[in-house]
Amino acid sequence: MGATAQTADSVDMGTGYQNDVYYSFENREVKKSQNNTWDLGFRTGFRTDGIFINSISNANPGQGRSVRLFLYPNAGISGWAAFDTAGWMGWTEYQNSDTSWEYGAFNRASLGHPDYSWGVYDQATHIINGDSIYMLEITSGATKTYKKLYIVNKDLGKWKFRTANVDGTDDHTDSVMASNANAKLLDYYDVVNKTWINREPDSLKDWDLVWTRYHEWLFNQYLPVMGVLSNKDVLVAQVKPVNTATFDFTTLTAGDYKYEKNIIGSDWKQFDPITFSWSIEDSTLYFVKTRNGAIWKMEFTGFTPSGNRISYFNKTKMTPAMSANPVATVKTFGVFPNPASSNISLVFENADNSVSSTLKIFDLTGKMIESHNLESAPGFYANSLDIAHLPTGVYVVTLENGGYSLSQKLVKQ
Repeated sequence: MGATAQTADSVDMGTGYQNDVYYSFENREVKKSQNNTWDLGFRTGFRTDGIFINSISNANPGQGRSVRLFLYPNAGISGWAAFDTAGWMGWTEYQNSDTSWEYGAFNRASLGHPDYSWGVYDQATHIINGDSIYMLEITSGATKTYKKLYIVNKDLGKWKFRTANVDGTDDHTDSVMASNANAKLLDYYDVVNKTWINREPDSLKDWDLVWTRYHEWLFNQYLPVMGVLSNKDVLVAQVKPVNTATFDFTTLTAGDYKYEKNIIGSDWKQFDPITFSWSIEDSTLYFVKTRNGAIWKMEFTGFTPSGNRISYFNKTKMTPAMSANPVATVKTFGVFPNPASSNISLVFENADNSVSSTLKIFDLTGKMIESHNLESAPGFYANSLDIAHLPTGVYVVTLENGGYSLSQKLVKQ
């Protein structure tokens, strides 16, 4: 099957870039979400630790929202009550990674496992426990709010955190069970109003790119930009300078397609400070490999810099989607504690096409000792199971779901 005909398309973020726009090459705009409604974004999934800030949103005067994150240098979480803002402008400030969906502002001082910057992983409990206090400067319209915050822990997929005004008033602890990692990138939180915000489309498979405002590393510093970020597991190859009419995309190799989310980014347009006008990067193409394997050619053709901020581009489907392969319905599975003598927690994640889940325990001869039916709806679950009656020894615990299975060795003490 050859390439389809070229199609002209556009994305409208509204005045002042007030919306994030989630876009699908097949279905065009999927969802438009106001970007001034949230402060913190917690990475979904069981084996994740990323926490993001809404670093910059709506550019309309008095309507935007932005968050700055500062590390409290005077103490760890034991210093919560004695929190002192003296000299805060000199504290270390952190920004989100502009290349990865895994590293938010809270992760930027990570030393690698088991240190995740905001907390440290406990090998015995498999919990990441918070050890750092931060200050948030939240600008919402003309109002600035200052909050102290620390992440209490991430316990088997459940985030827990604490916020308060810097003087200790309005002390509040909140938590959320991380969403299904196939459905969302982040779970979003409004610190000021203490509410969770539903912003993304219902499934990651529904969109390819998002038009948004963020900070990008440019000229050896983080600068606010409007750009285009690719979804998790969507790859992008940028080629320039080329003849956009004749370039043969089959010359691209697998290494030309990159996972970094800002390969398209913001530099497809350029601002001329002398003429105060925008121009489109010349002789530049992007080839986007979507989650279903289709490859699309994308060429920007225009940008409206005032009023409704509209990006114009041409798109061409170069290859069809690959044949659909069955998707494993059991995404993660863990048994804690291990070794154990009485009760264990069975932690697992069902994908959005889950069917019935069954837990089976086998001895080392392959004999099934017992079987249990578990939750089957999409999401994260932590089920308790009493194993006190099992003889001391080694077992294999298997979670079966939709023809797929994951197994863990269990040591019964």
